[in-house]
Amino acid sequence: FLKVQLLKDPQVLFAGYKVPHPLEHKIIIRVQTTPDYSPQEAFTNAITNLISELSLLEECFQVRAGIAKTQEGEVTLIRDCTTAL
Repeated sequence: FLKVQLLKDPQVLFAGYKVPHPLEHKIIIRVQTTPDYSPQEAFTNAITNLISELSLLEECFQVRAGIAKTQEGEVTLIRDCTTAL
């Protein structure tokens, strides 16, 4: 998902990753960007956007499942999620 999110950014020229060995807990991520945009900035923006999308997905799931509740335990409709996903 992170690679796809990175590639949605028009300033990202290349995004890829590899797992050197399946038994090692290591991943190598490569991000190439335009000269005026750092790979770190692209990575941070991609993660922020993914968190936002996942929050919306969770919110819509809760609405559809009928489990959307406030902190006080009251059931509330968060938003209409018919076209959000």
